[in-house]
Amino acid sequence: MKVCLFLMLVALMCGTLISADSTTVKSDTTPRKMHPVDINADYLRSKINSSFSPLSILTADQLAALGSWQVSDAIVQLPSAYIKNYGGLNALKTISLRATTSQQTLVLLDGIRIASSATGTVDLSAVPLVFLMILSSQAEECLRNMGEELWQEL
Repeated sequence: MKVCLFLMLVALMCGTLISADSTTVKSDTTPRKMHPVDINADYLRSKINSSFSPLSILTADQLAALGSWQVSDAIVQLPSAYIKNYGGLNALKTISLRATTSQQTLVLLDGIRIASSATGTVDLSAVPLVFLMILSSQAEECLRNMGEELWQEL
């Protein structure tokens, strides 16, 4: 009985394998035309003006008045910014906003994300304060909580 059932199962399996035909997949060779994409700062300004989230601004004058040596010393002036210091002067320093982890905090430098690909965090001790002061003097301000919405929409 078991042998008969086994042979019927094998015959059924072979029948389905033989009846299955191989179909070839046709490749799409139709040329496609992409529409141009314009990126400008007007969209960013409209997001800042219409945002309900809190906004903090550090101007170039405020950064110069702080007299800080490190970016972490300047950013600690922002409300709800928590700097975690893992040692001495050049040790790892990470930032967290509003009780999030440092992996969840998005840090953009001139619109480019500067997180480590290994840990997902930003070492603020590796970013010189001169970068922040140069960008702040060019853009007139250093903003908190304005790039996150734009980053999520990209």
